[in-house]
Amino acid sequence: MHAFAQDEKVDSLSFLNRDTLFKELLIKELFISRKDTFFTKTDTLIIVKDLVIREKDTLVQFLRPILKDGRIEFIESKEIIPKIDTVIVHQDTLRTKNEQVLKDIQQFSQKKNFFSQLIKNFLVFETKTENQEKPESREKSDERYDSYENKVIRKIDIRVLGVFGPSVDNPDKKPRGFLEKSGNALHIKSQKWMIKRRLLFTKGDKVNSLALSETERLLRATSYAYDAKIVIVDYEGLDSVDVVVLVQDVWNISVGGGFDQKTGSKGFYIQDANFAGLGQQLLTDFTFNSRYPKGMNFYGNYNVNTFQKGLINANFTYRYAFGLSSFIAGINREFQTPEIKWLGGVNYSILEFWPYNMPFDSFRVDQKIKLSVEDVWAGYAFPVLQKKEGEEGSRLILAVRALSCLYGNVPEKKAGRSFTYYSSDNVFAGLTYINRRFFKDRYIFRLGRTEDIPIGKMIGVTTGIKKRDGPLLPYSGINFTVADFLPKFGYVSVTTGYGSFWRKGKMEEGVYYGRLLHFTPLINFKNWKYRNYISFRYTQGLNQLDGYYVNINKENGLRGFISDGLVGTKKFVVNIESNFYPPLNLLGFKMAFVLFADIAWIGLNGSLITKSNYYSGFGLGLRFRNEHLVFSMVQVMVGYYPDAVRLNKTPLQFYERSRFFYNFLDFNYSRPGQEPYL
Repeated sequence: MHAFAQDEKVDSLSFLNRDTLFKELLIKELFISRKDTFFTKTDTLIIVKDLVIREKDTLVQFLRPILKDGRIEFIESKEIIPKIDTVIVHQDTLRTKNEQVLKDIQQFSQKKNFFSQLIKNFLVFETKTENQEKPESREKSDERYDSYENKVIRKIDIRVLGVFGPSVDNPDKKPRGFLEKSGNALHIKSQKWMIKRRLLFTKGDKVNSLALSETERLLRATSYAYDAKIVIVDYEGLDSVDVVVLVQDVWNISVGGGFDQKTGSKGFYIQDANFAGLGQQLLTDFTFNSRYPKGMNFYGNYNVNTFQKGLINANFTYRYAFGLSSFIAGINREFQTPEIKWLGGVNYSILEFWPYNMPFDSFRVDQKIKLSVEDVWAGYAFPVLQKKEGEEGSRLILAVRALSCLYGNVPEKKAGRSFTYYSSDNVFAGLTYINRRFFKDRYIFRLGRTEDIPIGKMIGVTTGIKKRDGPLLPYSGINFTVADFLPKFGYVSVTTGYGSFWRKGKMEEGVYYGRLLHFTPLINFKNWKYRNYISFRYTQGLNQLDGYYVNINKENGLRGFISDGLVGTKKFVVNIESNFYPPLNLLGFKMAFVLFADIAWIGLNGSLITKSNYYSGFGLGLRFRNEHLVFSMVQVMVGYYPDAVRLNKTPLQFYERSRFFYNFLDFNYSRPGQEPYL
């Protein structure tokens, strides 16, 4: 018997030398390596795990630590490990044969032969630490910098990490396998000077928690960054610190194509989310069909947001589809962070329509409707309540806006057709109070990527005037949003609003709406994760113009559901979803299994909650994406819509989509205008 003396408490065995103890193990008829043995800190047992036993039980002799007279001693113990077809229970942990199979595949992939390396290149096994990683949402994004507040920034070091292998939490990690190494070699990294221009702080500034956390969040929000993290290096006895900015790129180039056998259309697209590492985005999309005017449709977009620390965004879009041309251009400085004082923008659009959205081959070229939109706005954000706890970063935003919509070649009104072509000139003014902070979490709307969750409150009032037909129409509106994240309950966001023009004391183009979104904390179950979502939406139009209705198509109500004829002036929608995340990914593609249930009521007049206004959808699907690539999320769904037979539609529908169904409700400040009627 061997004895070890130690003054530390028994509930911590971190001082034990595992190699010394391992030499004391006497194991017969069994091959075992050091990595298969670990020590727990709470129950003072040495556990042997993941042993491959062939045909018979195996006797293991080992040393068991005990507490004697305040000291730890080790005594000889014996244990029979059953053969592999026996379920083994260690400390209430059930290890099944399926888990053992996954472990065997993982161990086989570590060998040096050809087939092992092939598996290693295609299958990535999440480690226990990675898979059971707890969300970071227990701490606000800016709280970890509080202890460094007002220290001088002596040096700023920017590190741009490769797409595959390293992470902001482990920047020195090496890529695994041929594919990851090749991907990093071919990728053009983001330019450091471009990252530097986006920082909200400079060398010589004093540490400001809000500026650092907002910089980190804004970097993460770009199209070319997978993740970002700002680390402070403190030196004892000094009043200065060094700042390390870590940014991990995404694979920025996406190429795709397809062929529709039913229509004969074929096409391709090319997207670059970080052209030459300069933070500029390019997208071109071609679709070819001999039936189309000029034989093709085209879509092109160019976006650049590297001006003024990335806070000014310029966007240009051109589209030619089914004989119609559209051009949209805009330069805007939105309220992305409390660091912004002046905001505003200039936008111009020229759009073409076929009358009543009928098919392009139903009309002549000279029947095109043209719409030109001129939109100019400006605002200023005043700091308020800065000394009140919890109100840091609060702003009061005063903004004005001029909006002109001019239709040309407008058709005559026809019975049974929705006429929506109303020219108008509008002027709006708004006053908004906003206090917004962020938590960090994962597996909300993405598959493992760090996401920023907005919490706080926002209230805004809007007034304005419109010149459409006849006298000037005054406008009034108000909106309110509040959101919070509770560790045991999850995220809750509530938004409500009202807005209307007034004609002779009566409401016109009015709307009431309310929305609620809730999702639970991320729950770990063995190697799996899951999260539940629920949302409620209510909209009611008040004396809307002819042709303006709400619907419950796709994101507006029932996912996967389409019915152009099902419209109303009010609706109530409930959406429920459960996501299940397995621990395995293929070529970096993570996945989620989805269950959903959607119900909705939609109507024109009278009571809304009636059987005749009720529609529902239920289904399941698979969602997968490699978050290190710029490709959109792929979702394959099957939905059953029992009420579709009333609309002469098939109840069972298969469909695919690229957008997540939920989003954070209206927590971004926007230019003043009408409240949404959706």
